[in-house]
Amino acid sequence: MSAIIVKDLVKRYGRFTAVQDVSFEVASGQVTALLGPNGAGKTTTIEILEGFLAPSAGTVEVLGANPRTGGRAWRARIGLVLQTTSLDAQLMVSEALMMFGALYPKPCRIAEVLDLIELASDARTRIGALSGGQRRRVDLGLAIIGQPEMLFLDEPTTGARTARGGKHHAPFGQIKRETGAGRFALAADRPAACVQGIEQHARLGGAHGKLRDADRKAG
Repeated sequence: MSAIIVKDLVKRYGRFTAVQDVSFEVASGQVTALLGPNGAGKTTTIEILEGFLAPSAGTVEVLGANPRTGGRAWRARIGLVLQTTSLDAQLMVSEALMMFGALYPKPCRIAEVLDLIELASDARTRIGALSGGQRRRVDLGLAIIGQPEMLFLDEPTTGARTARGGKHHAPFGQIKRETGAGRFALAADRPAACVQGIEQHARLGGAHGKLRDADRKAG
């Protein structure tokens, strides 16, 4: 069963084509990276999948629904880590998680999320006092607090610490095990080998965000 189906996707802004003829599928339970250089159309594609943008042509299906017409119940099934976020600098980490958790019918326990994003010792630290990498982990915590079936992460390794060998600390496999979130769509501009836990890569390239190829990696 496919969690995401994209067929012949096109997005135009006037005469400029940001995404052209992109087609791919993400299977249920699969971690997928959407890769490409700046301007390849990664964020545009992700925002269409999230329902923020309407495609100019083609079809998109996420969790069995059209993202543009998916209602509140559908939106509660997804989690978002946007490219940039703005949180009240005076909020404590635990307060931010509590506020976002209240938006979902069955949120995770705050303590579990803090452990997963490795900020348990900073639960009472104000957002404004965190480093860039720590704030990115808060973004991840806010995305998984609602126990989503699918996570969309735009530039998820921005600000993330790098482990030995140049691999970025992005615990996708651990998130799947501990939160039950088994479907992921990622946008990243880094080589696939630099992100841990990726099972499939779809590469956008060329002048107008055209899908070049897709390959799979043993998970």
